[in-house]
Parts: sequence; structure tokens; C-alpha cells
Amino acid sequence: MKKTLTVLALGGMFVASATIAAIPDFAVVDVNSDLAITYEELLAAMPDVTEDAFLSADANGDGVLNAEEYAALGA
Repeated sequence: MKKTLTVLALGGMFVASATIAAIPDFAVVDVNSDLAITYEELLAAMPDVTEDAFLSADANGDGVLNAEEYAALGA
């Protein structure tokens, strides 16, 4: 019985982790609908994201994330 409860508890933790890892839809984060996400917009939607993660995702170095770059954050 104890082993079953442990497995169920771990299973619940896995589901919670998967839910946390999901990123919001691009259109939701792109508050001003300019098809580019600034660090400030990203931080408002995902408070735990670091500037280093943002800069790493900004593949073309233009200071904002396009849809493709944003999607790479969740990959």
C-alpha cells in the first residue's frame, strides 16, 4: 500500500511540473499586439524568467522575441 501511495504522489508532482512548464500563448504575452515580445511583457506574464533566458531566446539579437523565438522558450 505504501508503494502505491508513493507512486501516486510522484505522479501528481509530475503533472504539476508539466503544467508549470507550459508557456502562455504568444498573443496573450504580446500585450500591445505588435508581434514582438519585450522583456517587460515577458516578465509580466512569466515572473520567474531571467533576462539571460530572454537574451538567449532572442536569436536575431533585435531585443524582442518574435513568435518563433518565443516558442523556443517552451521547448
